[in-house]
Amino acid sequence: MATPQPPVIPPDVAKLTGPLLLGQFFNWGLFGVLTVQVYFYYLAFPSDRQRQHSLVLCIFALEAIQTLLGTSDGFRILATGWGNVVELDKVGALWFSYPLLNTIVSFIVQLFYAWRIYVLSINNMWLPIIVATLSVVQFIAGAYEASVTHRLGSFSQLATSDIWSGALHLTGSAVCDVVIVVGMSYYLDRSKIGFRRFNALLGKLVRITVETGFLCMALAIVDMALFFAYRRTNYHTVPASVLSKIYSNSLLVVLNTRARMTGDPELESTNFDQSMSLSFYHPSQFQHTTRTMDLVTDESGTCIVNRAQYITLELLAWWDKGAIGSGED
Repeated sequence: MATPQPPVIPPDVAKLTGPLLLGQFFNWGLFGVLTVQVYFYYLAFPSDRQRQHSLVLCIFALEAIQTLLGTSDGFRILATGWGNVVELDKVGALWFSYPLLNTIVSFIVQLFYAWRIYVLSINNMWLPIIVATLSVVQFIAGAYEASVTHRLGSFSQLATSDIWSGALHLTGSAVCDVVIVVGMSYYLDRSKIGFRRFNALLGKLVRITVETGFLCMALAIVDMALFFAYRRTNYHTVPASVLSKIYSNSLLVVLNTRARMTGDPELESTNFDQSMSLSFYHPSQFQHTTRTMDLVTDESGTCIVNRAQYITLELLAWWDKGAIGSGED
């Protein structure tokens, strides 16, 4: 009786193993960047709110788990299971480390931005609700995609299946990122006043928001395009393996920018006026006239800024001291 022959390794095996290897390289590289950013955050902002410290710690823990699980599966496929077609086709724990953890991290970061938009818009609920709704939709779709990937268990079955949830997850995430960029840019830009340094700070915040948001959106679109255009390869695993790292690093960039801004030569060389600084307009020096009016006046009744500019001025007064988000709730 003839012994069964082992499955033949496909001639285009590099299309399956190469993206997994590249994904691990990029994943570890971005995890190193994130580690430095987290260290810098705790070093520079020890007085931030405890819930903000907890948020950063939670993000870092999730990324550490994803990196370790992804490395374990990469070692299984490219080392201990090398030459074994069954191991090459097996999904393993990648259903958890990529679809599910990517979804969880992006969900957390997008809700963080929804809260920031809520603060900047002076408690206007509509845009934050839209952001939160899109984030919840992509979270549900991503969780379903992870469950389907776990149930199928192999890349070959995944390539032939119709996973609409993957498209919904990545599309919802990309649209949510666009809404965040537009919303943050709009509320920051409309708060500009005649003070050069104030406007310079706002301009830098808008630029950082657009850059980080566009990067997250572009990577989600590339991931979706590669998945549907090259179904029988693992090309899509390269952007999928680093998507959550981009979200996490974007969040830390925004938080750590507070320290960079106060030492930025461009911003230090621009002042409101020869006799004014940002700390002059501390919130204690303003008073609201009524809840229904849209103006803020000083003690003499002179209109200084509108309420949108006042709220942003409060935030930037704390930002200028490198302590936004610190202090009491």
